[in-house]
Amino acid sequence: MNESSDVRPDPSVASIDSRNGAPTLTDRVQSLRLPERGSRGAGKLPWVLCLLFLGSTVVFAYQSFGKRSAGNSAVKPTTPKIDERSADSGDVVLESKGYVIPERQIQISPLVSGRIVELNVVEGMRVKKGQILAVLDTIEYDKDHRRALAQLESARARLAEAQEMEDKVWKREIEKAEADVNAALALQNLRDAELKRAEELYHKRAIQRQEYDVAVANQLSAKAQSESARKALEVVKVTPRRRRTQNARAEVQQAEAEVARTQMRLDFCTIYAPEDGTILTKKAEKGNLVNPVAFNVSASLCEMANLALLEIDLSIQERDIARIFERQKCYIMPEAFQNNADFKKKYPRGYEGYVSRQMP
Repeated sequence: MNESSDVRPDPSVASIDSRNGAPTLTDRVQSLRLPERGSRGAGKLPWVLCLLFLGSTVVFAYQSFGKRSAGNSAVKPTTPKIDERSADSGDVVLESKGYVIPERQIQISPLVSGRIVELNVVEGMRVKKGQILAVLDTIEYDKDHRRALAQLESARARLAEAQEMEDKVWKREIEKAEADVNAALALQNLRDAELKRAEELYHKRAIQRQEYDVAVANQLSAKAQSESARKALEVVKVTPRRRRTQNARAEVQQAEAEVARTQMRLDFCTIYAPEDGTILTKKAEKGNLVNPVAFNVSASLCEMANLALLEIDLSIQERDIARIFERQKCYIMPEAFQNNADFKKKYPRGYEGYVSRQMP
C-alpha cells in the first residue's frame, strides 16, 4: 500500500486498464473533475448580474428625478401676470387678486358700562343714522341724575337766602356809613364856625393864644373824622359783603355741572347708529354686561360699515411695486360676476377704480 501511494499513476496504463474492463482508483478520481468549459461559463455570470443591476439603478434614478422635477414645477407658486408694456398706454400692466373690504369699519361701543336690556342688532341688517341699536339699564344713572337735581335745588335755595340776607345787611351798613358821614360833616361845620370866631377874637385880643390853638385842633380833628366817614361809606358801597353769596353761587354752578354730567351719562345708555350702514358682526347679546374700560368684559356691541364705500386690499410683490403709483387707474372684476353675461355687458372690464394709497 505504501509503494502504490508514492508512485504517480500513468495515464497510459490507466487507459489500458480501463479497456481491459477493470477501472482503477485513478480513473475514478479523474471522473469526478468538472469539465474546463463549464468553469469558463460560470465565470461570466457575475459580470452579467452586475451589468443588469447597474442598468436597473440608472433607470430607477432617471424615473425618480423626473417625478421630482414634475412635483417642483407643480408646487412652484404662481405670480401675477405682468405685461412689459408701459402703464401710460392704458393697457393692463399687472393683474393681482385681493379682498374686498369696507373703506371705514366702525366698532359700536357704549360710553358707559351697564347691562343690555334691549338689543336691536342682527348681522347683515341695514341701519339708518340715528337708529337705536341698544339700550342699557338706566336705574343707577337715573338715581344719580335725580340726586344731582335735588342738590341743585338746594344750592339755589341757599343762594337766594344768602342774597336776601346780605342785601339787608349791606343796606343797613350803607345807612350807618351815611349817618356817620353826616355826623362828621355836622361836627366839621361846627368846628369851622368855632375856629372862625376864635380867629376874630384872637385878632381883637379877646382870647388867649391857647384857646385859639384849641379851636384850630378841634377843626382839624373834625375834618379828619369827616374824611374817614366818607371813605368808609365808599368802601361799603364799592365792596359789599358778598362772600356768602359768592360761595353759594359757586355751589350752584357745581350742582349744575353735576346735573349735566349725570344727564349725559343717562343719555349714553341709549346707543344710536352713527351713520348709515350694515351690521357686519354681532358681539353681544341681551342681558350681557358691557364695560368699555374693563379688559375682561365685553366692550363692544357690534361692528358696522357703509358698504357703499368699498376698497380692494391687494398684496403686491416687491419686484412689482415700481409699476404701481397713486391715483393709477384700475379695473376690479368680482369673481362672483366673471361669468355673468348681464354684468359683463354693463361692465366689460369690471368696476372702475384707482389706487388710493400704498401701505408697507
